[in-house]
Amino acid sequence: MNFQKILFLCFLCGFKNIKAQCPPVNPSIVISGLHTSNINATNGSIVYVASSATVTGDISLNNASLYNCGSVLSQKISMKQSTSNNQYVLENNNMMICDTIFLDSLGHIHNNDTLICKEISLRDNSVVDNHYLMDVNNLIIAQGSLLNSEGLIKTDYFQLKDTNSQYYSFYGSISARKLFRVGNGSIVSGIIFICADSSFINNGLINNSSALTWTPSIRTAGLSQNTGTIANIDFCDLSSTNGGLPDVNTGLLFNLTFCSSPQYFCDFTYTSVRKNSKTEEKIFIYPNPAIEKVNLFIELQAKEIENMTLSIINTFGQVVYSKENLQEEQEIDLSFLSDGIYYMFVQNDLGKKAFKIIKNK
Repeated sequence: MNFQKILFLCFLCGFKNIKAQCPPVNPSIVISGLHTSNINATNGSIVYVASSATVTGDISLNNASLYNCGSVLSQKISMKQSTSNNQYVLENNNMMICDTIFLDSLGHIHNNDTLICKEISLRDNSVVDNHYLMDVNNLIIAQGSLLNSEGLIKTDYFQLKDTNSQYYSFYGSISARKLFRVGNGSIVSGIIFICADSSFINNGLINNSSALTWTPSIRTAGLSQNTGTIANIDFCDLSSTNGGLPDVNTGLLFNLTFCSSPQYFCDFTYTSVRKNSKTEEKIFIYPNPAIEKVNLFIELQAKEIENMTLSIINTFGQVVYSKENLQEEQEIDLSFLSDGIYYMFVQNDLGKKAFKIIKNK
């Protein structure tokens, strides 16, 4: 290994996020058990959600940090940091499910496990570091904010807005079902794997900075438009009639290859991206909503299903059903549950998947 490569690896090691200690050092507030009240933390306080805890109230962090080592099932999470002198963080080390997350004024999220949300909005130089899985309906990065990812991101709408807003990918991937948009002055860079199922629109800069041994790529199955710059990418528009080029191009294209791997690789099922994972998890439930029963199908080799467990919790964080030693196919009886929303978790040592299920007669 030459000297330049050693320096490069040292640089990466120095900036790689390390999963936070559970509990963190000197927490101001410790939450255990079921916590249904809102959390309003200010002035440098550190909130610790213990592994046995479930939070269902809204969370507001103003110059404060929250370390989640349990389960957060909140409607709204907001974070504001008015000064860069101290880095206050929202650190997720287990499971976080919410309706909205709003980051403003240098807010900072470290996601080290599973984050499921309807909308995440970054404003005013906020930052999200994703190291595992984010499943977000609407993901908006604006006003100089940064999404830094080495994990998997699934979304319906992905939008980079405003000058200097940035998405940086280091061996991570992003799948956008309906829209992937890069606005004027925004930047996508790094080792990029992008899948746009419907519309791909670039008005900014998309530039792969990987080594030549990698083939980062963009795949889109719908309308594609480029009025900005795309460089050093394997680009493929599978709906295009002009050889995989963007349908509309008034911008610049540099060092592009087209459809070198014409298959459509987008996969909206959950795929484990943790380092050293030996399996790609494909787990399905149906029907959803369910009336009395739900079917679970696990598309894995038998040895990879070993020690796989299932649990269902209600919106109060209570476990209402659990099952061990899952098989490839099973029927789960929900008839004893009241109508409403529940969360199903399927997991083993290789990873986990979360489902939102609806029980409805």
